[in-house]
Amino acid sequence: MVYQVQKAKSILQSLYGAFAAGLLLTCAVGPTAFAHAHEMESSFTPQSAPRPLKLDEESVRAAGIKLAVVATGELSPVLKASGEAQADQTKAFKVNPPVSGVVQSVLVKQGDQVQKGQTLAVVVSSEAASLLSRLLGERAKLNADIARATTQIGSDIKLADNDMQLAEANLQRQQELFKEGIAAQKDFSLATSAATSNRVKLATLKQRLSQEVALLNREMAVTTDNYREQLMVMGLPSYTIDSAIKTGQVKASLPILAPVSGTVTARDITLGERVDTTKEVFAIVNLDPIWVMVDVYQEQISYVKMGQSVSIVTPSGDKVTGRISSLGSVVDPNTRTIHVRIIVDNKGGIVKPGMFVQAEIAMPAASAHNHFAQGRPGNSHLSSSESEHDDFVVPDAAIQRDGNASYVYLSRDGSYIPQSVKVVASFNGQTQIEGPLNPGDLIVASGAAQLKNQTAINESFDEHQGENHEDHKKHSEGTPESENARLLTAFLGGMALVVVVLGAVALWRRRLTAKV
Repeated sequence: MVYQVQKAKSILQSLYGAFAAGLLLTCAVGPTAFAHAHEMESSFTPQSAPRPLKLDEESVRAAGIKLAVVATGELSPVLKASGEAQADQTKAFKVNPPVSGVVQSVLVKQGDQVQKGQTLAVVVSSEAASLLSRLLGERAKLNADIARATTQIGSDIKLADNDMQLAEANLQRQQELFKEGIAAQKDFSLATSAATSNRVKLATLKQRLSQEVALLNREMAVTTDNYREQLMVMGLPSYTIDSAIKTGQVKASLPILAPVSGTVTARDITLGERVDTTKEVFAIVNLDPIWVMVDVYQEQISYVKMGQSVSIVTPSGDKVTGRISSLGSVVDPNTRTIHVRIIVDNKGGIVKPGMFVQAEIAMPAASAHNHFAQGRPGNSHLSSSESEHDDFVVPDAAIQRDGNASYVYLSRDGSYIPQSVKVVASFNGQTQIEGPLNPGDLIVASGAAQLKNQTAINESFDEHQGENHEDHKKHSEGTPESENARLLTAFLGGMALVVVVLGAVALWRRRLTAKV
């Protein structure tokens, strides 16, 4: 019995020794494993900038690479918006024939420049001819009345004049006889009365003739003016009316005149066509100035003000200037834009109605300041004088990003070299950057993304080029991840050994106690 107890104690001491060894192994391996894992993890660095890339001409064309010359500068504070040109609604006119008739001639075509009062076409009007004939008929009737009055009253005046001359001669003879005492006072008085009566009669007839002729002439003037007014409303020019009055010949060739100066934007009239007053035969628009209507997004509304200067670029690249004259008061619920009207100087007729154009709206200085200041954290100015590098403006497509890093591709001797830069601000497709660049350097303005992808492919290929399966397996086994896994397994194994030893010791002590 004593022998068994001693033997149990010996076994128990062995188990305690094993436990101590396992515990020491765990304490030694655990910290070492985690320290080594941490060391391996810290040895990793973020992905470095891509390596330079050299491409042949075919690859350059396939990637769509286009270069741009680097120049110093800052972003231009300009908003860009697409718009459509429209005629000034206050200077657009529709031209209708003043009367119905047959087109005798057409003198202008669409696109012609015309002046106010210029003849556009000539229409032969039966209505005008009828009215002009009535005028001539009225005038002829009145002229006949004047002639008749002149003849009738003139005959009476002639008789009265003869009677007056006889009475005057008789009065002169009676006066001489009365002076000699031959004639009686009574005869002299009768001769005087007869002469006076004939004078009054003659004067009355002359006055009557004058009044009647004047009345008829006044009636003719009123009648002529009335007809003239009607004819001129129809569009018949005054000189045509005067010519008809003078010659007595009716000419009803009615010109269609331009009501304003401008451009003929539409023509709907042909030779020999019968037209009426309801048909629009011409459209004339004064295209200087012209309107341009653009839509500005609600996020940009605060940058747009009345009177701002705007540069209008046509599809052909021509530029004209204008100013904002009207801002919409309601945001379109579908497009979330506001309508902006721009009045554009168009003396050369460069901008045409219906043309789609690009509007470049100059931002107010304060708005531009606030906008670009956001691109420089902590800065409240636009100048880059405090930076060790100059500022450059490049297209957005030239900037490539890798995490928080930004870079551009420099083109030198057929190679494309990534160069790290700092992005200051971006606006309207342009980016302002800082970096160790020089004016005149060539950068990739289009196709930089393709270069980045190609570089990544090449680096992946170079990394594994020449490795067989076993090499790749060994390479994988030597990675930090596999080393960490082995160390962690060793630590967990030590901890399991400790647990097993403790369990065995507890079980043995229980059995030994039971036997004693």
